[in-house]
Formats: sequence, C-alpha cells, structure tokens
Amino acid sequence: GYASVYSSVYPLLVICLMVMLKTNRLMGMTALIFSLLFFLRIQLPVSSLAEGYIETQAVVVKQEAHRTHPRLLVKTNDQHRLFVYDGDVSRFQAGDQVLIKGEVSLPSSSGFFQGFDYQAYLNSIRVDGLMYEAIINPQPPSFNRHILSGWFHQSIDARFEHTAPYLKAFILADRHALDEGVYEQVKTVGVAHLFAVSGMHVALMIVGLNAVLSVLSRGWFKHLLLVVILATYLLITGSPPSVLRAVMMVMLVMVNRAFKWQFDTVDLLVFLFAGLLLYHPDHMHHVGFVLSFTISYGLLMSQHHFDQTKPLKTSILVSCISFFIGFPFITDINQAINVLAVFHNVIFVFLLTTCILPLAYLTFMFEIFEVWFQGALLVFERLIAFGAENVSLMIPIHIKPGVVTVIYFVVLLSVLCAEKTVVKVKRACMLCCLLMVIMLEPYLTPYASFTMFDVQGDAFLFQDRHNRCNMLIDTGDADDHGSVVRALKSRHITTLDVVFITHRHADHYRAYDQIADQIKVKRLITNDNQHTQGEGQWQTCGAIAYYIFPFDDGYTSENNRSLMKKVVFEGVRFLFTGDAEREREVDFIGKYAPEIDWLKAAHHGSNTSSTDAFIDHLSPSRVFIPAHRNNRYGFPSTQVIERYQARDIQITSTHEKGTVVEYFIFNRRIKKTALSP
Repeated sequence: GYASVYSSVYPLLVICLMVMLKTNRLMGMTALIFSLLFFLRIQLPVSSLAEGYIETQAVVVKQEAHRTHPRLLVKTNDQHRLFVYDGDVSRFQAGDQVLIKGEVSLPSSSGFFQGFDYQAYLNSIRVDGLMYEAIINPQPPSFNRHILSGWFHQSIDARFEHTAPYLKAFILADRHALDEGVYEQVKTVGVAHLFAVSGMHVALMIVGLNAVLSVLSRGWFKHLLLVVILATYLLITGSPPSVLRAVMMVMLVMVNRAFKWQFDTVDLLVFLFAGLLLYHPDHMHHVGFVLSFTISYGLLMSQHHFDQTKPLKTSILVSCISFFIGFPFITDINQAINVLAVFHNVIFVFLLTTCILPLAYLTFMFEIFEVWFQGALLVFERLIAFGAENVSLMIPIHIKPGVVTVIYFVVLLSVLCAEKTVVKVKRACMLCCLLMVIMLEPYLTPYASFTMFDVQGDAFLFQDRHNRCNMLIDTGDADDHGSVVRALKSRHITTLDVVFITHRHADHYRAYDQIADQIKVKRLITNDNQHTQGEGQWQTCGAIAYYIFPFDDGYTSENNRSLMKKVVFEGVRFLFTGDAEREREVDFIGKYAPEIDWLKAAHHGSNTSSTDAFIDHLSPSRVFIPAHRNNRYGFPSTQVIERYQARDIQITSTHEKGTVVEYFIFNRRIKKTALSP
C-alpha cells in the first residue's frame, strides 16, 4: 500500500528528518518518532477471531443495502466486527439487535505486487472477518450507541423520496446509495472527493451551527455545545477517516485557542495524525486517511502562495496543489488520471459550497427545500455527465509506491518551496520530465520479464524489452478489483500484442472483457480459431517466438481441447498446456517431443494431469503451478507435487508465492514473489 518504502529510501528519509529537525524541532521530533514507529511496523493486537461456524448475538453498526452485494457491519458481543452478507439487509438498521449464524472467513493478503490488499483494508476500518450466506434473525431491541445513526438513516429514507442518497452522502458520509453510473462519472471527472465528508463540509456545518448557537448562548458554553454536537456527529457517521480528521481538527483548534497554547495549524495536524496512528496503526492502509492528511498538510504548508484578495486565483492554486499532492495516490488507485480535474475541481467545489451543500442542510431541516435541492442536483448531474463525456482527458500513468513516490514528492516540494519564478519554472520542468519518464517506462526498460499472476485460474505475461511485445496467456477469472487489469496498467501496458485463451473455462478467460475494455488487444488466439492463426509454424512477436501445436478437434472435454504452445523467451523454452488431461497428454507424447526448460503444469496441478509419462517425456527443470491458495478444489494435488519432487524439478506455485515475476537482466535472472522470498 501507500506505506511501502524500500530500504534504499532510508538514507533519504534520514536527510529529510535532519532538515526538519534543524528548521522546526517540534515537527522534526514528531516526524522522527513516527517514522521509527512506522518502520518498526507497530500493529494492533491480532484478533482472536478464527475461521469456522459461529452463532452469536450482535448489534448492527451499519447497513449497506444498495451495494451490488448487500451487507451489514455488525459488532458481536465479544467485540468482533464482521461484514455479514445477505440478500435482504434492508429490513435492518444501525442499532438493531440480531442473531447471526454462519461460517466466518478471514481474507488473505493480496497475491499481487501493490495490488488491492483486502485484508489490510479491512484492518484499516477495524473489520475482523467476513460471513457469507449468513442466517440473520432479529432480536428484541435494547439501547446502544448505534441507534442514533440508524434513526437518522431511517428518517432520511422516510422523509425524502428523491434526494435521500445525496443527503446520506453529504450529511451522513454514506455514499453507498448513490447511483453507480453517476458515481463512476464523478470519478472520471476527478471530483469523487466531494462525496467524502471532509474539512469543507464540516466547515460549512460549523458556520451554520455558530450562527444558531450565537443566538442561544455565548462564550465557553457555546464552544462546549459545539464540541458535543461534533462528537455526536462522529457517532452518527461512524467516524470514517475523512470525517474523523475534519472534526478532530476543529476540536484541536478550539482547544488550542481556549488554552492559548499557540501551536500553529500544521503542528496540530501533525499531532492529530500521530495520535490517530498510535490509536490505530492500520489507518496507514486506508487511502482516504492518507490522502486526506497529505493534501491538508500540503495546503497548510503552501498558504504563503495564496492571495485572499484574489479568490479565483486562490481557488485555482488550491486545486492545482491538491491535484499534484494527490497525484501518486489517485494514479495508484486508477492507473490513470484526468488532467482536466484541476479545472473541474474549481467549478464543482464552488457549486458545492455555494449551492448544493447549503441546500442539503436546509433540506434536511426543512423539507420544503427538497424541490430546490432536487433541481440543483439535476443541474449537478448533467454538468458531471457533460464533463465526463466531453471535457475529460484521461492519461494512463501509475506512480508506484516506494522510491518513485518519494522522489516525486521531493521534486514537488522543491517546486512549492521555490521563491523565484525562474527557479520555480525550472523545478516544475523537472517534475514534468519525471512524469514523462514514468509514462515512458516500458519503452525505456532494458530488461524483459515473465509473470505468473495470482488469479483464480491461469494468467501469464511475457513482457519484452523496450515494449516490443506484450503477450498474455489466459486472463484468469473476473474479480471485483480487476486485479490483472490493475497489474497491467501499473506497468504502463496500454497494448497487448497477443492474447491467448487456451480454452473456454471461466478461470482462463472470464477477465478478458475487463482487460479488453481498458487495454487494446491487437491479436486474440483461442482454441477455437488457432487453426487459422498459424498453428504448426513458428511465429514471432518482438523477441518472443511461439509455436502452436495442432490437435484433432475430436475431444469431448473442453480441458483436452486446450491450446498448447511452446514459447522461447530470453533463451528459456516454455511449454504451456492449458488444462490438458491424461488423454491429451498421451496423444501429445505420441506426436511431439519438444525440448523445454520450464513447464506450466496442466490443470493447476490436478491429479487428472501431469502423468509420470508426460513429465519424463518433457524432462523440465522447473514447473509453474497456477493454483490460487483459496481455490475450491484443493489444487495442487499432493500426488502431483510428489511426482515433480521425485525428479528434483523446481516447483513454483501461486498458492505459496502469489504472483511470481522472473526478470531477465543482462544475462541474469532475478525472481521476485509477492507473498514470500
């Protein structure tokens, strides 16, 4: 995740800390302490929750009925927090008492390099486990602190027929009821942050509350009421990171003024960041938490650039600084960025602060304003749709967490710190050159690579030097995170020269549509069209040579109809077998005797394949077994593993290593695995 920093960054970190200590001892000491905490990887105590069947009483913390897969967030009597999935969760609200029965599962870490780590994400939001196909029975009500949140959600649903999803998003920080099509357009435009209740939203709330409370009371009592209201608001929203940061920051500012501590705002932000990390270190895995604090810190440190007498210029400058500070995080999420988001932010932030948010608060208090609010939302949605379709310029780019991200921020900081215009322009040019080098990485890369992706099924990538050829063999099954697409785009692959689909089973082709929707595919070869794609003869793609073995189309089993091919890459001879079983292996032995070095084990290491005769016929030195550790069939087979081990064949499997990459650099091979050394 975003906390990833390699050992080569340590000297740079020490230099930065020394500079901070010299210029600001307080901030330097704070940074030093929490850098040490970070690198020591301090974690919360490991949850005692174990996988298996449970039956327990629980209270509903949150209901998410509008998701593709509806679920409840519940807190059990033994203080475990679970996501419980069920087809009909709309009958429950936060605060309801329930009895849940079902199997608890614990998510495994991501098997992709810098992929979406669901386990880390759940840790960051303090969720201990998952329960699918649960039995949920209502229980007699009892008082608990989540009832207030449930009442607000029910009240909005009951009172507002047309605008409830937006009111929940802007007031309760719950955007799950928003129309998915509209929200996708919002993300394309680059203003999704407007739907995360943050400092801007809380600031507007405080302005209104101050106006009301000033009439009712004065002095310390007014501030006390404000603190109570803000604390209650945290309780109602469930304290998501953006709301937690905004509300706690306001409270710290109030306390700082009340006790005349004379800390500046940057110090308070650092204290808050440090305190929240001490309370829950896994916050570092939550992109909202990291992005919120990073942009806030950057804007506070850049205040000297703002001219309050020129609000339009200041708005554009704030948007630009926020855009570039958030650049690495946004590109790590989307592997692309809308460069026109700077201008969209100026327009939509203005629209939100002057019209939509005030109307949202007024509508919540006085239903008569819903008609006006609905009209404003209609204009907002049409502007968003127009911006997404006609005024967007998406650039594919990915700044990897770690060394590259640190270099990016160092250069960006040098731009923001420059006082002379000439120096600022020169450093801005350096930043542009860095981004250009990142975008052109595939063309500049002097090494080649072979990757076995950690998917449900098969997915292998050959990446030639200098982007001469990108060849994908199978795509794996589709998943909610588009893992293979993310992995390809993170390498700045915009075109696949050849894609092979060995056969029509979901775990070999289902992710193809996800890939083809975002990455150009020049040539698709399947077991149905291989007869017209040059089978039986050597073909080349860049420095990659491949040979498709012909086969008689008389097999009834789709596994035995798998496309089989030999690939020669960087002096290594590969054989890919799809899901071929014994019958096909016997047929292959009788017709072909290819010399190979590395073998892709057929059918994920199932005992239906990899017969002794087939292994002896090929005599590979190494075998790759794509068998996800959470597969339903218990692959790879123990008998198959023993067959390879008996012949001293090196085994590399995704169920142990996750994604595996072999780099070919200057006649040397370097292996890198996602899960273990």
